[in-house]
Amino acid sequence: MKIETSLYQVALNLVGIREIPGNDDNGFIKWCLSLTTVPSPHHDEIPWCSAFVHGLCKILGIKPSGSAAARSWRAKGTPVDKDHAEIGMDIVILSRGGSPTAGHVGVFAGYDGPDKIKVLGGNQADMVCIRSFPRASVIGIRRLGVGEQV
Repeated sequence: MKIETSLYQVALNLVGIREIPGNDDNGFIKWCLSLTTVPSPHHDEIPWCSAFVHGLCKILGIKPSGSAAARSWRAKGTPVDKDHAEIGMDIVILSRGGSPTAGHVGVFAGYDGPDKIKVLGGNQADMVCIRSFPRASVIGIRRLGVGEQV
């Protein structure tokens, strides 16, 4: 029997995972970071949004970007128009602070009115949660998994 699930369903089960302040680190976040280009030792108080998406991909058997950079996900999967994104299927790549290199990535979780997009991701307020971002900050939406199984 084949059991199928989505990035969104897996991520929902991880809501509430958070960084541990100080010298301790969250083991799940450290594991996610180990799947990326972040050099050891892995600490949970560094940007880990891309690492979180790597963890989701590892759990689901989808080939990840391999990079700790959020913008690296722009080269994965199939591009999806902003108006055709689907909960459970797509990831969202966002620009951060107007920087040409800084970014954020997470799972598409719907729209929050006409000007905002909801993202279920890691490293959002130092935890896994759903947050709204301006739709204008979206630099890509990608559908993972099609022809990209590990």
